Amino acid sequence: MTGVALHSRADGLRAQASAELEAQDVVLAELCAALFVSLPRSDQRRRGEAYVRGLLGARGRKSIRSIAALIGGQAAEQSLHHFISSSTWEWGPVRRALAQFVVGALAPQAWVVRPMVIPKAGENSVGVDRRFCPAVGQVLNAQQAVGVWAASGERSVPVSWRLHLSEAWL
Repeated sequence: MTGVALHSRADGLRAQASAELEAQDVVLAELCAALFVSLPRSDQRRRGEAYVRGLLGARGRKSIRSIAALIGGQAAEQSLHHFISSSTWEWGPVRRALAQFVVGALAPQAWVVRPMVIPKAGENSVGVDRRFCPAVGQVLNAQQAVGVWAASGERSVPVSWRLHLSEAWL
């Protein structure tokens, strides 16, 4: 391939990547509009969308700090913390909207209900106890949860989940 052909090919790949990002952005905006329609205030809906974008874009641990660093720094950290920790919105309608959006987009062929052991590095997360984790074959600090996924032949998407708390946490 000549230098001109390589340059042209690179331009084409960049244009394709840009078009894919734009398409993803449109889908994400539609998803967030559907998810947060039940939130009464526009600032809550904006923070909800920022939070979802941060969850999808942040690498590693999905803490408020790492998400805020991706979407706007210190000011974003405070507003996201408030949105997650002390805002007055109800999570039930958001979870139902997620399930409805997924059903419309995925056309699931099955619903999968599955227990999950979620390994944790420390002991300070809610519900962490010493548990046997079959995936690694050892006892470790972990949370126990149950999830529901909408599943098709190509993919599965979580639409509901519950954390189980031991007697020690209750």
